[in-house]
Amino acid sequence: MKRFITLDILRGASILGMIFLHLVDDLYDLSWTTTQAGLDNHSIAEIFLLIAGIFFGSWAGLFLLVSATGNMVSMHDALEKGKTVRSVVIKQVVGGFILLLFGFLAEGTLQYYGLFQTVRMGTMDFTRIIWKGFTMETIHTIAWCMIINGFVQGLLSLNHGHSKAKRNMIVYAILAIVVVIATQPIWDWLKTIYPGYPFTSTGYMDRIVQNPGPDAGAGEYILKFFFLPLGGLPEPIFPFLAVSFLGSMIGIAITRKDISRKWPKQGVLLGMLIVVAGFVVWIAADMPFSSLLPLDNFSMFSRIGGGAGWKWLPWICFITGSQVALTSLMFRLIEFRGNARNAAERSKFVRKFGMIPFTLYTFHRTIAMAPLLLLSWIFQVDMTIDVHNLDGWTSLGAIAVCLLFMYGLMLLWERKDYIGSLEWMIGTIGAYALGIPRRSGEKMKWYRWGARDQQKLFYNAEWIDLFPRGDNGGVECRDSKLAMKMGIAALMLPIGLGSAIGISLYKTARTIEGPNKYGTIARGLLVAAIMFNVTLIVALALIKFGALGISL
Repeated sequence: MKRFITLDILRGASILGMIFLHLVDDLYDLSWTTTQAGLDNHSIAEIFLLIAGIFFGSWAGLFLLVSATGNMVSMHDALEKGKTVRSVVIKQVVGGFILLLFGFLAEGTLQYYGLFQTVRMGTMDFTRIIWKGFTMETIHTIAWCMIINGFVQGLLSLNHGHSKAKRNMIVYAILAIVVVIATQPIWDWLKTIYPGYPFTSTGYMDRIVQNPGPDAGAGEYILKFFFLPLGGLPEPIFPFLAVSFLGSMIGIAITRKDISRKWPKQGVLLGMLIVVAGFVVWIAADMPFSSLLPLDNFSMFSRIGGGAGWKWLPWICFITGSQVALTSLMFRLIEFRGNARNAAERSKFVRKFGMIPFTLYTFHRTIAMAPLLLLSWIFQVDMTIDVHNLDGWTSLGAIAVCLLFMYGLMLLWERKDYIGSLEWMIGTIGAYALGIPRRSGEKMKWYRWGARDQQKLFYNAEWIDLFPRGDNGGVECRDSKLAMKMGIAALMLPIGLGSAIGISLYKTARTIEGPNKYGTIARGLLVAAIMFNVTLIVALALIKFGALGISL
């Protein structure tokens, strides 16, 4: 089975990051962040880690971006194999509705804060099965975007239109802009119908206005079913449908027969342009600092600035542009260098978390309870979910144990190709709903139709390289020049990961291209970047935030 390793890595990284940040929020004592005195008594390095947590804690859109890219690749491949536009659209839309159904099921029943929470609390509130499902989480967003993208791509694919890559990318770009422009008016309209929508509390546990009320009739359930994707918490399709359209553009770009070597550079520049646009809006509109870095509600996008006056836009631009730039850079470093198989071998741990992402999203806190209870018993310290009382190192240790436990569980489960997972359920229902077992000449047991075949998907996939290893496209020292650019970036953005990637790139370039002046410059820049990073980290770890005299 052909696969893009970049998409698998980013998918796994987004789920792994989500689990890590959720467990940090559940275990680590963040009370010091709520007072100026607490902030002043911690190092600048810890403050930067806090900001990084806020930044990457808002990256649920990365999973949406990657999902849209993957769906576009799947639709394109199906059309290239001769499938009809109608069959491709039906498969996409049916898959979206099945995922949406499971999204409601997961949020209301299976997820840690669904019915399961009331069982833990001893209240057994069965009404939560219905109203708690009205939470616009990433799964709901992906499902709605699958449905909408299916119809859009279906229209664009008429008369072999899927091959008109440039036209289709322009259409998706225009649609993305339209979605962003329409977001604020739509949110304002929803508030005129339901004052305070979506967050005003109803006074019953965590039920809010976007949830149907205790005495809601069928009409309100139907109405709020459609209101939810428009402006619900935390990730409504306005503006996140724009992120999905950007992902579709990436999917079109990487499936072009005449793919340009300049595309990754253009993607990085587009991402940077989106980030800059956010800064420009923030400055020009004289918005508060919370619009650029929302310390509260950073993942509840329609609550930033009360969801009014476009105050959410800079933050959306900031994180979305970064995701587009990262995705484009990953393709440049891997598929555009013939490095897919090597990247696949080195990324198994991260990729494993992307094999059953919906299952891990739904059950990661429940799964983590087992190792956390064991650690609590061994060390006689409460380390259970929502304890919020552990120091940094203890939290990291507990989280590492949880992640290793999940990884071990997946190693065992993959032997049965994750039969029993939510992905298996969705795949099985989808296969039978579309009549695939009946039409297919392949004979297998009923429960195999939704199985996640790990030999085809994970271990022995046909990893796609857009350009073969060593192909410089007629540009001398192409990889050495890229390593030099990574060295410059590592100096400008002091992030250790950039230096590590740059060194790996430099070594590969030297092996293929031999010694050259660009490689020499790259090596010098990367060594300087490492020294600068180490010095900066030590300095920031020693200096207290209070020494800066900044009040937050």
